Amino acid sequence: MPVPFGSAVALMAGRDVDSEASGLVYAGPPVRLLSGCGRFGARVQECLGHALTEIELLSVAPEAQRGGLGVAPLTALEEHLARRSGVVLLAKVRVGEFSVMRWYRRRGFVIAAQGGAGHHLCWRVLCAVR
Repeated sequence: MPVPFGSAVALMAGRDVDSEASGLVYAGPPVRLLSGCGRFGARVQECLGHALTEIELLSVAPEAQRGGLGVAPLTALEEHLARRSGVVLLAKVRVGEFSVMRWYRRRGFVIAAQGGAGHHLCWRVLCAVR
């Protein structure tokens, strides 16, 4: 779906084809970050919008947690994004959410220094810039 600086994707996961969706991931360009890059010009914003993807929401129903349903949409997102060149996947985790930080770290993300609004920024390079 079109969004500022590129496109976003929403993916859902369930236990099987007939089950209700229990996991969801929504990701797109980091709009707030890219809006602050206006002084570099629209072309730079467009290129960054293609290279950077931010997970805005990754959620699993409480009764389905610890069943792999968070990993399923994240893996699908990573496979979708890996077809593009120069992709870096970003996620924000609230300060103090140590279990969430560990979850991302186990999946290859690097936990960066605390960002704004009480969040840590996590990032993972999905493929090298060509």
